[in-house]
Amino acid sequence: MDSEHTVGSGISKVHSMAVSGFTKNSAESYNLGRPYYTDQTIDEIIKRSQLIGLESTANISYDVLELGAGTGKFTQKLYPRLKQLNKEGNKPLKYLATDPSEGFLSTLQETCPDVETAAASANCLKVPDHSVRLVAAAQSFHWFATEEVLQEIHRILVPDGML
Repeated sequence: MDSEHTVGSGISKVHSMAVSGFTKNSAESYNLGRPYYTDQTIDEIIKRSQLIGLESTANISYDVLELGAGTGKFTQKLYPRLKQLNKEGNKPLKYLATDPSEGFLSTLQETCPDVETAAASANCLKVPDHSVRLVAAAQSFHWFATEEVLQEIHRILVPDGML
């Protein structure tokens, strides 16, 4: 059952299994069972997102907001590639990785220290309206696949943004 928990700066519904089971102590065994992402997968995301080459916009908070980032397996593949491509275009990459588990985010920061992180659930994102270019969720959407979350994603995406 879902239950309410304080996450980040708001109250959100987080599955009780996620609250009790996804901690810093469980991150190592969690990582052992999670797949790695192929270069082909990342290539396709970059190709489809057309993130590189978009004009810089003052009201953009993040180029990428990753939901359910967990320990960062997907982040470890996507972030460096986008960072390099953005560097070639002479613009910094604004990337936010979110997860309800502060313990998992701590593990993510060990492997991706340049990535901004926030303990948050997908239904309660503390970013301005229409301020994110791409929302990504790698093997996590089933934890928060609700109409409420889709409305929240729609709220934060820029017009023509990508999910």
